[in-house]
Amino acid sequence: MAYAGFVRSPYAHARIRKIDFAQRDLIVKLTGKEIGKYTSALPAYLYTQGEARIPEWKCLAGDNVAFLGEPVAAVVCESRSQLEDALESIEADYETLPVVMDAEKALEHVAPLVHEELGGNLALSIKMSGGDIEEAFRKARFIVKKRFRMHRHSPTPMEPRGIVASFDSGSGALSVWASTQIPFIMRGHLAQMLGIEEKLVRVVAPDIGGGFGAKLQLPPEYIVVCILSKLCGRPVKWVETRSESIASSPQAREQTHYAEAAFASDGELLGIRDRAVVNAGAYLDTRISGQVLTAAHALQGPYRTRAIDFEGKVVLTNKCPYGPFRGFGSENGTFVVERLLDIAARELHIDPLEIRSRNLIRLRDEPFQTALGLVYDEADYSKALEAALEVSGYHEFRKEQRKLRGHGKFVGVGLSLAIEPSSVNAYTGVPGTSNAQSDPVDFGSAMLRMDGEGKVSISLGTASIGTGHALAVAALVSRELGTSPEDVQLLEGDTSLTPYDCGVRASRFSPIVLPAVLECLDKIKEKLALAAAYIWKSDVSQIKIENGVVFLEGSTEKRMPIKELARIFYADAAVGSLPTNLKPNLEASATFRPEKRGPFNSFSHTVHIPVVEVDPATGRAKILRYTVVEDCGNVASPQAVDGQIYGGVAQVSGGVFLEEIRYDANGQLLSSTFMDYLLPSSTDAPGDVSIAHTATPSRMPGGFKGMSESPNICGYAALVNAIEDALSPLGVECHETDLSLEKMFQSIKTANGLVSI
Repeated sequence: MAYAGFVRSPYAHARIRKIDFAQRDLIVKLTGKEIGKYTSALPAYLYTQGEARIPEWKCLAGDNVAFLGEPVAAVVCESRSQLEDALESIEADYETLPVVMDAEKALEHVAPLVHEELGGNLALSIKMSGGDIEEAFRKARFIVKKRFRMHRHSPTPMEPRGIVASFDSGSGALSVWASTQIPFIMRGHLAQMLGIEEKLVRVVAPDIGGGFGAKLQLPPEYIVVCILSKLCGRPVKWVETRSESIASSPQAREQTHYAEAAFASDGELLGIRDRAVVNAGAYLDTRISGQVLTAAHALQGPYRTRAIDFEGKVVLTNKCPYGPFRGFGSENGTFVVERLLDIAARELHIDPLEIRSRNLIRLRDEPFQTALGLVYDEADYSKALEAALEVSGYHEFRKEQRKLRGHGKFVGVGLSLAIEPSSVNAYTGVPGTSNAQSDPVDFGSAMLRMDGEGKVSISLGTASIGTGHALAVAALVSRELGTSPEDVQLLEGDTSLTPYDCGVRASRFSPIVLPAVLECLDKIKEKLALAAAYIWKSDVSQIKIENGVVFLEGSTEKRMPIKELARIFYADAAVGSLPTNLKPNLEASATFRPEKRGPFNSFSHTVHIPVVEVDPATGRAKILRYTVVEDCGNVASPQAVDGQIYGGVAQVSGGVFLEEIRYDANGQLLSSTFMDYLLPSSTDAPGDVSIAHTATPSRMPGGFKGMSESPNICGYAALVNAIEDALSPLGVECHETDLSLEKMFQSIKTANGLVSI
């Protein structure tokens, strides 16, 4: 094993003059001037048609760097300690260039160009509209118009990016072990970019420490490490440091929305007009257009709004490239509509609950088609809201709130509802294919084998990133066969051993992959039933399987454990224990592909109600309790679902109160370590979280819906609404998601003058 490291730019925008490799014990070195001999630039994909300025993104910068942390050279050493010494000794000379960090300023004619050859910083403009927006605003009795901003985050999974690449010069095969959410897509892209037949590339994604969307693309560093392995003829390993991760791993969420909503006199939401500016950073990540589209769709929420007009501008700046993060843009649109509703409720002097109740989609409206053309799953949104009110004690707290305020306590309750669209029908499974043109449909595959002891192993092409796949699969097998969950083994993330899959993304596992597992189980149950019917000389329709036992309905004698019948398939098949037309194995494979009804395949919904207290002397906010009601259809594993909710609520609390990627005007990163980019600890995360469920099954086999991103989609708006409610006696308004201690303190001080330093 040899070890790779990267020389990274200390400037946000600069011309590379010279790189001096003073260290002499390097196994191999590579610069951006040479990288073109081995690979092409990174591919870019659009989920929508239209003109775009797409900058060339090389794996190593050649002439110019466009963001701080962009790799300009790579080296390989015998040991990690030698590598650290080598990286410190390498000197690079740069000529600094003007920078632009603010996306709105980047649109000005006098702004510096991130890539001169493009002639502008506007990379992509996406427009979507539905309904008569002009009529909506003509009919309006009042209009709410505000600027909303969601600040920049780093996904910061527990495990940063890492790869081991081993190129076999004899066979031309490339084996890769990587921290990735998309092993099969990564295999295709590596083959394309390195000029290797895809059958010669193996990608293994073992259990990895989280992804949150940050590992949905093929990082340039991964490609370089594969090239380095080929050049030096040995396996090469690279694991990024935490500082590298924060500086150069995809960042997310930063969007500014200029939104206005038209309301009738009774609070009916007639229409929303939204102009969004997305800070894309220096290059276009493959999925950034998708995040703009989902932000637009999320403006609908679970409400009857009939007119939406949206324009999103994706703008290049000298920040680290923008990428996917749990929520995939839906959190931005949800934040906008939920804040608009709270502001409108204040205008009407009614409870925020009342304005939402008046606008909720009703059962008689279904199947409901949104203003932008989505067809939602059938769902009872009122039922979920009522459950949340009951669990949270909403009405009782409103009474208690008045008493607490009388004692000088600033307590508030927030309310937010959200739709999570899952299993998006746009995946980069075919390298070089534009999703906007190929119009793909998602699908999931599974292979199942029961051995002679009745134990089950299931192979899936997904990756294990902490999303509870093993729990869900074990629970499903246990429910269908009655076997112990401990007797179920899940194999994931090895392109040589598992069926094709487009990866862990878009909360697609339950609605797309689990139906394939169900079909495999049905096939195994059918084979077991046929064997039992043959043995007992009965009709197959009378064979039942429950609690790990196969039995003849109505008989107390003709029954046997599944493991005994499984043994017959393997040990006694040759002695006439099975019918001749029944193959002597217990193996099945299946692929599920849903009927396409739009860009998404299922829609779950959720309600969040947090209660917070703010100390006006310090600005510190404390979450007293937090209620979540989730409707994700039928639930395969309640433990997995609730685990996603707990983790998501903790993640959102960190995102609102602690986390922010900050740069100075020159593009220097001010939050490059966990001393500055703060994550919630166990004492920061909400301790009192109550979770309840309603269930409206989806149209998918099994009735499952995806949900793992819903806490992030709904939580930001809920917490910000709660904080504004707590500080309403001081007149503090909250239109940004960054509510750090410093900003809270300054807002309170400015609003009321109660606090002095």
